[in-house]
Amino acid sequence: MASINCLEDIALYLYHYFEKAKGPFLSISDLPHHEATKKLIEIQKVNPNLVNPKIDWFLSERHRMEDTVRRLFIDKGGKPMRKYPVYMTVGEIKSMSTWYSDPAFIKIGISEFDLDTVSFTYGDMFPVFNPDLDDGMEYRNNVYKYNEILKIIEKYGYPQNIEYNLREGIFPVGAPMNHFLKYVEAHIWSEEVISRYRNEWLMKNAEVFNDN
Repeated sequence: MASINCLEDIALYLYHYFEKAKGPFLSISDLPHHEATKKLIEIQKVNPNLVNPKIDWFLSERHRMEDTVRRLFIDKGGKPMRKYPVYMTVGEIKSMSTWYSDPAFIKIGISEFDLDTVSFTYGDMFPVFNPDLDDGMEYRNNVYKYNEILKIIEKYGYPQNIEYNLREGIFPVGAPMNHFLKYVEAHIWSEEVISRYRNEWLMKNAEVFNDN
């Protein structure tokens, strides 16, 4: 198993994938339920593969899990400033680019963040907090700070590398996608770093928005 110093090198960057025409660091959870529903229906009309068909269920479950993660993070001394997080991954996850029609990504060094405002789960939040998938592993129903997630990765390795293409509807055989952990998820609970990167990206890519 890799040493903790090696893991720190691997986990040096967080990645954020997003729809190029909308720009980075937006969260559907920040919208009122009716507006979020409308946005997801619009995406569904363009490509139904990109949206969970149970939209009301998805939004309700997402808020429930985000509330749980926020509470558990506070219990560990975390200091979230946002009501809901913006999502990133530890390291590059190429399959995540297929979540979008025209994808882009940004990577940010972990050293730029106040780590009291970043929480982690060992896997996508949906399988981590799904009671039907609870196999008793310590990373189920658990939230970690940065130093803790490094130790979990050292102990278990990275979650399984599942290759899939959400945009084309190509999935692994054997289980629904939400049953796979897929990656180490990072939750950004502060605007300080992501707002700067969003503004910089929007300035550099102004033509994308001028054409829409």
